[in-house]
Amino acid sequence: MHELVQLAIGGFLLGGLYVLIAIGMSIILNVTGIFHIAHGSTLSLCALTFAALESTHILLAVLVTTGVSLTFTMAGYELLYRPIAKRQPTLFPLFLASFGLWIVGGAALTLIFSAEPVHPRTSLNSTVNFGDLYLLKINLLAFAVAAACYAATRVFLARTMTGSLMRAVACSRDMSDVWGMPRRRAERVAFMIAGLLAVPAGIFAAYVLGAYPTVGDTPLLFAFSAVVLGGLGSIRGAAAAALLFGVVQGVAVWALPATWQDGVVFAVFLLLILVSPRGLGTLGLRRRAEARSA
Repeated sequence: MHELVQLAIGGFLLGGLYVLIAIGMSIILNVTGIFHIAHGSTLSLCALTFAALESTHILLAVLVTTGVSLTFTMAGYELLYRPIAKRQPTLFPLFLASFGLWIVGGAALTLIFSAEPVHPRTSLNSTVNFGDLYLLKINLLAFAVAAACYAATRVFLARTMTGSLMRAVACSRDMSDVWGMPRRRAERVAFMIAGLLAVPAGIFAAYVLGAYPTVGDTPLLFAFSAVVLGGLGSIRGAAAAALLFGVVQGVAVWALPATWQDGVVFAVFLLLILVSPRGLGTLGLRRRAEARSA
């Protein structure tokens, strides 16, 4: 049982990495309606850029990684999504475009960078003991940063004028045009937030998983599933589902080989989405509605 608890806590902390990706994707989906699958390439790009520069100066590596992430993310919006949306406003072509950008981005990274994983050196690979539990310092730091980014994002959306604009656009993109709201500004800010959140996600992915051209693929799929499972439009639900997937991934190795980890996570996702096709966030609403009608 002690080993199971150890694995569950380790997976929970690793889930912080998925939270950073999931809330970025959720914000873009809420404001623009686009499933930004290419966010996986952004994560890989951040990890590779940071790993390439980390040995020179860590602050310089973070700044350059931030610039690269924002440039790639905003270029995708301005040069790909917006031109397609003007010609074909339905969401399926935009989803295909994002999927294509993800594939092309991964191929380009493979050509530019080595396919061999690079692990930046850090003194945080040691453990901290809490009684009989042994937790990696890098995982604790990653979770703390994820929690801080989640809180800052919630405060930004709730307490700022731009956040209010983004929530209004998310409620009704068509009506925002009628009311004269700057919808494009809200969409740009949504992509900027996702690009910024990809920076700590990519950095910690480099430390925990290693930096290689496809390092963002599996975390992206987990985050994508978390956005769906948490309920489309719910940042809180996406974050909760991402942490759940981290725990499931951690405890899966308790009774199964490590190669089954990803399969177990998606099996749990399929079971839960069968229970609540609109996301787990609707379960509470449904129960409250049934209680009122009883």
